[in-house]
Amino acid sequence: MNMQELNELDFSNIGDWPAIVKALLVLILCAGVGVAWYFLDIEDQYLALSRVENVEKDLRVDFEAKQAKAANLDAYRAQLAEMQESFGAMLRQLPNRTEVADLLVDV
Repeated sequence: MNMQELNELDFSNIGDWPAIVKALLVLILCAGVGVAWYFLDIEDQYLALSRVENVEKDLRVDFEAKQAKAANLDAYRAQLAEMQESFGAMLRQLPNRTEVADLLVDV
């Protein structure tokens, strides 16, 4: 097929075109549909997926931090009880109201 035959192709009668030209036209149309499908449908979904994946990463970090705290909750409670006990012991070592006056006189 030469250029003159390609120029003489009649778009109103595509059925008479040679098989290779029809196959090439179908291939070009399929590629065009694929590109249009990507830009009109898939690209937006891909961007939405990227945003959701970023949110998932943030939530996963938060979850792992909270899970680590929850796993050590018994140890934290034991530490809190120990701190309260030592705080109570320190408070008992402080002078009470009546002893403060005597302490100030001594100073």
